[in-house]
Amino acid sequence: MFMLRLLSYFFFFCSSLSSIAQIKTCDMPQASQFDFWIGEWKVYKNGTDTLVGFNTIKKVAGCALQENWRSVQSNSIGTSLNKFNAANNLWQQFWVDNNGNTLELAGYYKDNKMILLYEPKANVRQNYHRITWFQINDSTVRQLWETKYNTTDEWSVAFDGLYKKIKPKTNTITGIGGIFFKSKNPKELKAWYQKHFHIDTDQFGFMFESYDINHPQKKVYTQWSPFSSTTNYFEPSTKEFMINYRVENLDDVISELKNHGVSFIDEMESYEYGKFIHLLDPEGNKIELWEPIEMPTK
Repeated sequence: MFMLRLLSYFFFFCSSLSSIAQIKTCDMPQASQFDFWIGEWKVYKNGTDTLVGFNTIKKVAGCALQENWRSVQSNSIGTSLNKFNAANNLWQQFWVDNNGNTLELAGYYKDNKMILLYEPKANVRQNYHRITWFQINDSTVRQLWETKYNTTDEWSVAFDGLYKKIKPKTNTITGIGGIFFKSKNPKELKAWYQKHFHIDTDQFGFMFESYDINHPQKKVYTQWSPFSSTTNYFEPSTKEFMINYRVENLDDVISELKNHGVSFIDEMESYEYGKFIHLLDPEGNKIELWEPIEMPTK
């Protein structure tokens, strides 16, 4: 019993030391040297208008950076963790992608550049990798990935990308959140779509999933729902349909619309899946504004 207690105290002490070291590391100025990479980015082939992918970099676990990459030219996705290591005074990155590739790099920040290098072990036939991030300005970063064989001094370019920061949108419609329309027989209509278009409908219809082009790691949803022809849900509109629009910052949207003289049918309501409010457009179409609550990833 004494030994178990001693071991538990030992592991607690080590954990505490680790937490203290973590706090001290995050307080060091070097720990924020890579913060210029933080953001949501569209990545282009440098020198062209060719979009090659999206990358999102955010802070995690205090002062580490997590990268989430998605290519638009292939099915390639990948992620990396990046952190300043106070023990050796180096930045470290561990990369993994959906093709099973991994890469461990280490390096330093100097002259507005982050330079990370992978060096294979001696007598191992692998390439050297050198990746440099150039801090051009607050909204532009260049990433240059170079490789070379361990038998030569000549580097070749594997990837040269220009990051352009995605500007956050506020008080605007970000997409279609739902299409609702009247049907003489919603049950039979859903069964027809399920048979011919393989839509796995439920009592509400079907929820389409996609990704937000401006937030490439974020899933968005569009609800397709036939309603009974006798529904009063579309009132006071006399139309056969209602459109749901996704928005961000619904409170701000409501305030701005009211400042422009727009009236609402009801008051904003909040549910576990988001906030809602309704209005009519100038042609009498009922609009439902929806600020979704981000669903946890499984």
